[in-house]
Amino acid sequence: MVVCAGLDLSASERRPSGVSILEVGEDNRIALLFAGSLYGDLEITNFILHHKASIVSIDAPLTRPKTSGHYRRVDLRAKSMGFKVLPLTWRGMNMLVDRAVKIADELRRAGLDVIETHPASSLKSSGCGSLGALSKALGINIPGKLTRDEECGIVAGLVGVFYYWNKAFVIKDVDGEIYLLPRICY
Repeated sequence: MVVCAGLDLSASERRPSGVSILEVGEDNRIALLFAGSLYGDLEITNFILHHKASIVSIDAPLTRPKTSGHYRRVDLRAKSMGFKVLPLTWRGMNMLVDRAVKIADELRRAGLDVIETHPASSLKSSGCGSLGALSKALGINIPGKLTRDEECGIVAGLVGVFYYWNKAFVIKDVDGEIYLLPRICY
């Protein structure tokens, strides 16, 4: 059994971040244990550690560009593949990267494997188009009333599951790696 956490991180602790906790059983069945919103950095890290996650997939850039510019090379590679990513020079994105790096470092110090993802791109790469179609294809029960951030937190957590299975689709370059879902819906 392995536990994966998904985090759709907001740039500010005053805004909700979508969080999910998923468990992969011995039979490789995926169970959603939690989907909700959390706020503070300490609240988020303590929650993930309390649930004994071994993999955390964060919807936020975990590195900065190696040269000046609006995008990292890995972002440009993702854009060339048709995925939409935001420029890191936007004020809100700068705040998001700072927060994400801080949380990722804290979780890595605690021994967790932390990866970067992008839920909207993951839905596109999966071919499913929505969390509903994705959950149906994977046989996962999803509660009815979720915020967009919570839905993205679930998708991020599912990327962690496929990373654990060594089946995630990865976009790499010298300045980062973005993990996405493989093709699931046809």
